[in-house]
Amino acid sequence: MYNRTARTTLQGLGRLSRSTPTGSAWAGRCFSTSPHHGVPVLFRGTDNEGLDKILNEIQEKIILPARLPPKKRSVVFSPSKRSYLEQNPIVIEVEGVEHSFTTIDKHHDIPRNKKLFLAALEKMETSRDWRNLAIMFAGFKNANVKLPPGFHGKVARLATRKGFGNILIECANEADATGFYIRNKELLNQILVDITTKVTAAGGNWEQIQKLVRSIDTVLDILQRPSHREDVRNVRDRLTHSLTARGQILLARSALVKAKHEAGEPIEKELDLLLEDVKVFVSLWEPLLEQQIAEIPEFVELLPVIGKTTRNSPRLAPTPYVNSLARNVKGIRAAHHTAKQHPEFKSIDEKLDSVLLPVANAIESHVAEFISPLPKRSELAEVYKAVVGNEPKKAS
Repeated sequence: MYNRTARTTLQGLGRLSRSTPTGSAWAGRCFSTSPHHGVPVLFRGTDNEGLDKILNEIQEKIILPARLPPKKRSVVFSPSKRSYLEQNPIVIEVEGVEHSFTTIDKHHDIPRNKKLFLAALEKMETSRDWRNLAIMFAGFKNANVKLPPGFHGKVARLATRKGFGNILIECANEADATGFYIRNKELLNQILVDITTKVTAAGGNWEQIQKLVRSIDTVLDILQRPSHREDVRNVRDRLTHSLTARGQILLARSALVKAKHEAGEPIEKELDLLLEDVKVFVSLWEPLLEQQIAEIPEFVELLPVIGKTTRNSPRLAPTPYVNSLARNVKGIRAAHHTAKQHPEFKSIDEKLDSVLLPVANAIESHVAEFISPLPKRSELAEVYKAVVGNEPKKAS
């Protein structure tokens, strides 16, 4: 993932190390540091001049000063010691690159942390740009910069809107360094919708779909780690058992079975995995069949509150909510169709009709009821139709 040298990186960002004093006097003031957990310290250069400028500012004013010993850091951040610093340079070596500090006025030279972080995100467009997200998260965490509640959700919305949910997975995979944990259903849904959107776009390309399914497996593995687990007593409440996640997992698994089968590839392993996921789905949904979808706790948690701000709440906005549920319906119906074609599912054949189809129909009816009173109901109906193939219908 991170295979570029730091020196090349600094040149790519348009930064040259400041002249470094030599001799024993300098040696006594030079500090060496290296990255932890596999996340680099220095940003990787991009072809985006505006982004590089912001990353350079973050690196020089937040990330690198945080790696100095406290006494040296206080000198750098003290305008009254500007002359002292000029006469007694403080130099740090990071990933083989030397950086000489100049005075930084904390009150005037450093923009608001959140504003600076978001400014960098807004400039990120390509995969090469987004590779710097984990470095930025890790740098802010190491500098003890506290990001506001709900900030990770905002980052996820920006990343997935631009099609880079995979970068969020990389950040979560190095959560001890980045501080980016998947701990709520809104964040999990943002990532899975990005993946399943790409699954659908891949058409019959089974190799591409297989890579995306592996991304889902990585997410499930990450969610099993203690650091990512929600503080819940009931195992069924863990994110690995999220109802809105499970339908999307069925979508990806079914798409892979279909694509490999049509390409003449072996599908025994894929069928086994799909069978296990269908069994999990049935075990989670069967006890809830008598409940209204809108009354199920997970849907209450995610359901948009129209007319009220949910900026710091782990809820989905109307369009992502409808998109997520549409992908659940598509996934459930696809799994039902696939299972009916293969004898491996004979042991749960009855459940396919008594659980899967009723759940899919109930979710579709819920979507129809949810969008019915909204001013943008036609637009939301099209969002649903683009995924499922028909507009949402209320149960008769």
